[in-house]
Amino acid sequence: MEVLPRRSGPVPRCKTVRKRVCRTATVALASIAPVLLALGLANATLAVSGQVSTLSAGSGSAAYPAPVRPPRTYSIPATAVRVSNSAQLVSALKRTVPSDIVLAAGTYDGARAFQNVYGHRLYARRLGGAVFKAGLVIGGNGSQRGGLVRGVTFDVTKPGKTFQSSMVATWGPAGRDVKVLDSMFDGHRAVAAAVLARQPDGLVVKRVVIRNVTDYGVFFEVPYPDYYRFEPTIPTLVEDVDVAGVHRSSRGSANGTAEAGIWAGNKSTVRRIRVRDTGWMGIWTGGNCNDALFEDFNIDDIHGTIPGSGALMSVGVYVEHYTRRTVFRRFKLGGSGRGTLHVGINTEWADPAYAGTNPAAETIGASYQNVFENGVITSSLDGVALHDAERDTIRNVKFVGQTKAGIRDWRGTGNAYNGLDNDFAGLKAGALPVDTSLQNDP
Repeated sequence: MEVLPRRSGPVPRCKTVRKRVCRTATVALASIAPVLLALGLANATLAVSGQVSTLSAGSGSAAYPAPVRPPRTYSIPATAVRVSNSAQLVSALKRTVPSDIVLAAGTYDGARAFQNVYGHRLYARRLGGAVFKAGLVIGGNGSQRGGLVRGVTFDVTKPGKTFQSSMVATWGPAGRDVKVLDSMFDGHRAVAAAVLARQPDGLVVKRVVIRNVTDYGVFFEVPYPDYYRFEPTIPTLVEDVDVAGVHRSSRGSANGTAEAGIWAGNKSTVRRIRVRDTGWMGIWTGGNCNDALFEDFNIDDIHGTIPGSGALMSVGVYVEHYTRRTVFRRFKLGGSGRGTLHVGINTEWADPAYAGTNPAAETIGASYQNVFENGVITSSLDGVALHDAERDTIRNVKFVGQTKAGIRDWRGTGNAYNGLDNDFAGLKAGALPVDTSLQNDP
């Protein structure tokens, strides 16, 4: 283990690392292509094609969703601890003062997950070149927050080498303000999650590629029952996530409790998301997801089977207990030509089992004052299925291919969609623009 010397003379400031003095890493974006190929991620979005569409919805038109941005080059600190093997990394992580740690290209492995308790900041010296065969835990009961991992490839085949079967996990006070940037994940159908944040306060996830996990691409939610009231001091930020292959060996066997590309349980901004091939839904919102923003998301090829019934399940966005005053905009659900989406957006009904769980002065439906706007939904059954929703708004959405209803509004209160530039011209023959019954509910 060696400390990198401070470079003499003027040094450029690195805007991406809190203005620390940095030197530019000689990292080319093309260098991660061999890593992606080796991990079976050849279809990762390095050069996004076919994802941006010019879509007309109602009277408006725009080019959306915006494409996902791939992992990118970055600067590494001028003064850092340099490591080249697992033993040196473990030693560096034991330092009690937060440090910048630069990882040489190579494989890093251990019998259990690496522990980043003291807020250290990890950088792969070459983008994608540091390959972790074990997970990384960032957090603990201490006070040194702000851990970071950047440019690392996680290639994990054994859940026993992780914490809670996740390749990056955050928890406790020291798990605040964590950043996961420009990294690649492959769970080989053995690991449950790429990023599992049980401490989501200040979490930032940007420009990551995720493949082959069983439960979640990116998960952020505090544990039960605290998630009904949790409000982050700094809202979670998730941007530019390309996730595919999130399902269990028996698709749908989690029965809606997993198999999601993004699982969002608190106030957050989530933008530029691409989800393919999951076993239940593309994006899940709930817990205490208040005043959040979801924009520029592209979801398709979702398919699973409801346990015990054999019925197929495929939902683009699942709005659960509780999602309030949240905006979903500039989206494309279905229509990629791969797979079938049954319902574009579904809001959960007022299940009596939720009695007493809502801290707000509301009933126990899942969806309150949410806005769904500026998007296209191509699905085979319903476009938007509102169940017991209150004061939701649907506007400037184009519906294509539905056989049941463009909008289903069952037992809703004060929902708005008439006269708001929604386009029902693409419905199949016999489908209703709006159906307020449950008779044909899929």
